[in-house]
Order: sequence, then C-alpha cells, then structure tokens
Amino acid sequence: MYRKFTASRIFNGREFLEPGNTLVTDEAGKVLDIIPTEAEDERYEGILMPGMINCHCHTELSHLKGKIPQHTGLVEFVSQVMQQKNLPQEAKDDAIASSIHEMQKEGIVAVGDICNTTDSVSHKVNSSIAWRNFVEVTGFVEATAAQRLQEAKKVAEAFEEACLVPHAAYSVSEPLFRLINDANRQLISIHNQESKEEDIFLQWGSGAFLKLYELLGIKLQAYRPSGKTSLQSWLPHFTHDQPVIAVHNTFTQEDDLLFAAASGHAMYYCVCIRANLYIEEAVPPLEALMRNRCTMVLGTDSLASNSRLSILEEMRTIHHHFPHIPLQNLLQWATWNGAQALGFSALGSLERGKKPGVLLLQGLEEFNVSGDTTVTRLI
Repeated sequence: MYRKFTASRIFNGREFLEPGNTLVTDEAGKVLDIIPTEAEDERYEGILMPGMINCHCHTELSHLKGKIPQHTGLVEFVSQVMQQKNLPQEAKDDAIASSIHEMQKEGIVAVGDICNTTDSVSHKVNSSIAWRNFVEVTGFVEATAAQRLQEAKKVAEAFEEACLVPHAAYSVSEPLFRLINDANRQLISIHNQESKEEDIFLQWGSGAFLKLYELLGIKLQAYRPSGKTSLQSWLPHFTHDQPVIAVHNTFTQEDDLLFAAASGHAMYYCVCIRANLYIEEAVPPLEALMRNRCTMVLGTDSLASNSRLSILEEMRTIHHHFPHIPLQNLLQWATWNGAQALGFSALGSLERGKKPGVLLLQGLEEFNVSGDTTVTRLI
C-alpha cells in the first residue's frame, strides 16, 4: 500500500518543486517517488515538507519553564539554572515527557539534546524522535580535568549513543578541552558567544563572569585570558577535523566567521533566536552569517529560556526580525541542514528511500511564515 500527497507546493528539503508534483510514500512514510500529480491524489492547501530538526535542546531542563525571569543576561541566567536543579524527580520526568510530546506534535523528528544527567534516558527509549545526545562536560579547574571527563563518561554510558562535548569556552579548562578533543573525534556541539561578557572574559579576564566564578567558589589566580574572542579561543582545541555545531552565536563577529571558515572544520551555526531574546534581549547576526555563506541550523534551547519547543516558532520569530530572509532558506535550515549537522542521513529531505516524516505547513502570508501559520504531521 502507498499514499500519494500533493499540495500547493512541495519543499523537498533544499528547494521548492514546481507545482504539479505528488509525493508518493508507503504506509510507514518511506519516500517511494515524486511524480506528476493525478486526479485521485490526496490534495492539501499549503506546503508539504520533511519533518523538522531541532539541533539544540535541553529536555532535562523542561521543569524550569517559566521559573527564570526574562532579560536577566547570561551570567544571572546560568546562576539561576544552577540554583534550581534540585526538584523532585517526578516533576522532572513529567516535564520531560511533556516537552517530548510537544516536539512530536510540532513536527520535530530529530533533536540534538544537551545532557548533563541521565534524567532523559528512559524517555528516549521508545520515542519516535531520533536523538543525538550531547553529554556536556564542564570544569574550569585544571586539576580536576580528568575527573570531570570520567564523570561525563559515566553519564554517556547510560545512553544508547552519546557524544562528549564541551559546554562553553568560559566553563572548560584547556586540559579538559584537550581530553574532550581526544575522546570525541566525531561531532562537537558547543555554546558560543551567547553573551558579550563571554568575549570580555576570554579576551581580558574581566567582566560579569567573575561573579559566576565567585558564586561557584572558583579561584582564578592562575587563569590567563587568551586575548582572543571566544570562538577563536576554543576552536583550535579541536584537531581532528570534527564537524562543529556552534550554538547561539549571538555576538559572533565577522572576524570570527572568517577564522572558522579557514579552520577546515565543517561548521554549522545553530540559531536559537527566541532564547537569545529571552536571555540577552538580542538577536544573532543572521545577515553576517548569510553574507559569509555559513551553514545555518535551528534550535529551541530549553524551556528555561523559551516558552515553546517549536521550530515553527523559531522560524516565525526569525521572520519577524528578518523579514527579508526567504522562506526557502528558513525551511532548509529547519530540515536538510539540521539533518546534515546531526548526521541523520535518512532525515531532512523528501528523497527516495528516506523516512523523513511528512509535514503540512499552512496559513502562510505572501509565502512567508505568519502568526496564522500552522504545522500538521501527515506521517
């Protein structure tokens, strides 16, 4: 048995097909072909597209929805996240289950999920979502680098698959970066330049991050700032040509993009615009990223910094702030690019042999995402 779908337009993951095409799948959603439309095909108003990819999420922080005020700035936000970790496990489990259900309903078929604990393990076992688990390693005290890596490895062992990744340049010591580089030669994800204060600390050893280290009881007498921006400080630690997902990039500059382009790494820049607005009241430099032909992907961040885990909402917010960006770009970031970044070759495009999920996007306004745009899962 098979199904035949046609709509106003079909977006195949990289481009819009001409009208008059029909997507053919089997009952399980495997793409069989794209053929000329016939009278008996299932017809829809709107856009048929592959399932969406959320390249950056923290499902284990879902219990923090609405708990942290907006516009605190990153240092205060991180401080409050750390202070609100010890909630009952049942509340955490309920929140994680609810967040996964929301993402499924929103047409998300794969997630790059940041994990500091094993809280989300059981929720992912029978999930229809494909997971790329990034077990985050932190530790700014050089003497504890080996211990912190071993602790992260124990967390990673609980997952069916997981990558060890650094949290950020301001929370990982140089020895720990070297250990992560040797432990993970596959795919790196790292929070990058989410705040101006990050560059200030890495370049000059000053600024608001000193407050965070004081809170953590970390003494910085031995710390020597790199004198470089955050991206230019952490990227050289990865010496095995690993693909890199740089997350947020809210304050990334043109020089950083040129530096990364010359590094030889396959770079993916993850845009989490709603979280950037929530925490720093800022938006990422999408014009510069596009001008430099950067490969962009989309993420939601966590419910601690977002009211929704919805890639559609991310696209809606991007369109509000950058109305000149074509819909085709947004959809490619949300599908094909995301699948490539996370390494899910069977997702992200409507190509023969793949099972990417089939979504229907409706309620567009002048071929752009609007307040009335909705997404529905067909398969």
